[in-house]
Order: sequence, then structure tokens, then C-alpha cells
Amino acid sequence: MEGRHKTYVNQYTSNPLALNKNQEAEERDRKRYLSHKFSITGCGEFKWLGSTFGNRTIMQQTVRSTLLQLHSQLPAIFMHPNWAGSMRKSWIQAVNQSVSPADLGRVLSILVACIRPVVFSSVWHESLGHIRLQRQTALEREERKKVDKKEKKDKELEEEMHRLHTVHYTKGLKHQIWKHKGEEFRLHGQWGWLWLSATRLLRRLDARKCGLRAGAWRIITCSQ
Repeated sequence: MEGRHKTYVNQYTSNPLALNKNQEAEERDRKRYLSHKFSITGCGEFKWLGSTFGNRTIMQQTVRSTLLQLHSQLPAIFMHPNWAGSMRKSWIQAVNQSVSPADLGRVLSILVACIRPVVFSSVWHESLGHIRLQRQTALEREERKKVDKKEKKDKELEEEMHRLHTVHYTKGLKHQIWKHKGEEFRLHGQWGWLWLSATRLLRRLDARKCGLRAGAWRIITCSQ
């Protein structure tokens, strides 16, 4: 019994029977969604050939061994026609002579360029490879749905405020001009044409001196 706490294993991650029905459904949907973009099966697992901790020399040797192992798993039919000749030998020699991250990146780019496009998934060419994986939980999705619903409701209210009210005529219109494009203003009274004359002189008058405000005797004519 001593020391067993040091070998703790989370059953919810290692034992699939520990999940309930909802968790099983979420895990199944997640795997189905990710399988369209990434290889999550056992044969597609990526493993480093060597230690992932250590000094610079150990890390370089691990990367070189992994690159050689990766290229050995690819059949020759999936490679460039010239790969089986001198290209493969020169590439292996370049991998063994790589001493810097730039050299390792260069040989990896050569390997990717020599692989036939049929080997890659469509998402590789559409997105040029994934450099970041963003995880979204169910709670975040629910919050996002609430925000989208609120934005949609606010947009509908704004459209309702700016909605045009149709002008109702008592006797109706005697023409069908308002049905033509650009003549809708005849129906609702907005968006009409405004003619500005360059020769018309605008004379502003005092409203207190015009009409009934100026005095009824100015506009009423007495007759005998």
C-alpha cells in the first residue's frame, strides 16, 4: 500500500466505461469532428524517437531520428518520382549533417514538398497547416449562443424603429408609378427627390409678421 498514491491514474481519461451517456456522446462527436482534420487513430500517433529532455545535442539527435523514422514509414509510391533516386540519399545526408533549427526546418520542408498531395488531408491545403488549436467548452458555446441571440434581437428592434410607415390614402392612388424602382417615395413619403435650383433666391421672412400671427385684419377682407 505504500507509495501507491504516486501512481495515480485518472479513470475518467483512461477508462471509457467511467463516462456517462452525455460524456460518451460528447467524446464521440469530438472524435468524429477532429477526425476530418487530424489523424487521431492509433496508427497516426506521433512519437519522438529519443529523449524530449536534455541538452541541445540530445534534442538535435531526437529530431533527426524522428525525421528519418517519418520518411521510412512513407511508401515510395506516395513520394515524388525522383525521390527514389539521388534525392533520397542526398536528403538523408542533409538530415545527418543538420546542426541548427534552420537546417532541420529546411530538410523538413524538402520532405513535405516531395510528398504527393494525395497523402495530405484537404484541410492541409485549405489552411496551410494548423499552428494553433483553440478549445471551446460547452459552457462557452452556450454563452456564445446567448450573445448571438441578444445581438439578433437588438438588430430586429433597430430595424423595427427604422421601418417605414406606409401612407394610407382615403381614395387610393390613381396610378401605378409607385411600383417602379425609385418611385417608392410616392407610397410612404420618404426617400423622395429633392430639387435644388441654382437660380432661385431664398428670402427668409419673420413668421411673427406672416399669417394669423401678424394680425387677422391683415388677411381678412371686410365686404359691405
